[in-house]
Amino acid sequence: MMRWTYSFHSHRSRKVAGGQSLVIFALLLVALAGIAGLALDGGNILMIRRQGQNAADQASLAAAFIMSRFDLGEQPLHQLCPLANAQLTDKALAQAAEYGYQNDAHDDWVTVNCPPTHGTYTGRPAQVEVTLRAQTPTALIHLVYDGVAEYTVRAVARGLPLRNIAQGYAIFGTDPDECDTIRFHGSAGTEVIGGDIFSNSSANTPPSCVSGRLSGTGDVTLSVGRHFELAGAYRDSGSGTLIGGVLENQDQQTVPEVPTPDCSGMPDYGIYKLNAGNTDSIPPGRYRSITSMAGANLTFQPGLYCIYGATGLQANGGTLTGNGVTFYLTNGPVEIQGNPLVTLDAPAPGHDWAGMLFYLPAGNPSNVILTGTADTLYTGTVFAPNAPISISGDTGTVGYRTQVIGRTVEVGGNATLSVQYDRDDNYLLRPVVELVE
Repeated sequence: MMRWTYSFHSHRSRKVAGGQSLVIFALLLVALAGIAGLALDGGNILMIRRQGQNAADQASLAAAFIMSRFDLGEQPLHQLCPLANAQLTDKALAQAAEYGYQNDAHDDWVTVNCPPTHGTYTGRPAQVEVTLRAQTPTALIHLVYDGVAEYTVRAVARGLPLRNIAQGYAIFGTDPDECDTIRFHGSAGTEVIGGDIFSNSSANTPPSCVSGRLSGTGDVTLSVGRHFELAGAYRDSGSGTLIGGVLENQDQQTVPEVPTPDCSGMPDYGIYKLNAGNTDSIPPGRYRSITSMAGANLTFQPGLYCIYGATGLQANGGTLTGNGVTFYLTNGPVEIQGNPLVTLDAPAPGHDWAGMLFYLPAGNPSNVILTGTADTLYTGTVFAPNAPISISGDTGTVGYRTQVIGRTVEVGGNATLSVQYDRDDNYLLRPVVELVE
């Protein structure tokens, strides 16, 4: 017998199936719209964010350029941001506006901080931070997300003006933890004119170990408004008086890198020695050592003297004269003793190594001892960042128109010392503008 099988679907069940399909389709549309929104708006936001980053970069560089052109005079580098803040802020905002960021506090916000308040360079002088926060329109994403689409970008640039190695400081001790990194122990007065004093040592266990000390009988007088700044503590342990401000527990500082002279190709004169009572004049060049004995009168002709032997530069009494000279010692000390009459000055602006008198690179930790009798005058930077430096005098007034930078610095003797800092007498580093973050 043949059997027939029939399937029957009611009209109601067809309606239910159709309704479910519409719901699923609607949900799929929403999901597809979200995916499309993410793809379209996400790509758009990334593109706009890149444009914003470029704007922040250019705004920070524009502000850094203002800093690089700022005339600090004899002010220290940490004064750059306060002094130039109004100008650099205006420049950064104007540059951001050229990229469409008006800082209207509705669609976008532009913040300029000097020094930076976030990131690696927080609190560092001569750095400027620009932060851009902006809202961006969307095409589809708002269908599934009711928040505000915005982004934040930031940039940090460095702007260093024409400046000395330790800008603003007449005396600078680099050692980070040595006791008495800077010590005054003379029996006569010392005047520090036009610049501050800085000890980088964090030594802070008085009375035995401090960052800086006055232990002599002579007074130390700073110019009005100038300070003895220390990363650690200060202590008076003699009868002399420090006349000027003291700022303890300051931030430690680093000395910037300085180019090194090129001594290759210079004539090599080997060992030079001028015997007692004789007079001579010698040319610039390479020397294993230079020695001037008691009562000798030695003149250095203008130029660069590259000294490479363990004896270094030695003088004991007599006279030393040199105009437009730089002494670069890769090895050996500078020891000018015996109360000579010294007149040495660094090259003038426009010449090679303008403002640099004595230069001992970090690899040379040998002593630097400078002294003289009445009317002695040293002019130019004494840069020996890893060496102990001693400056003194015996009679009358001995002049140092210098910036003295050593691992430790001692100031003493029986003469009245005048340590006068003028930016233009000393070696100047070139301006720098660069994006750093």
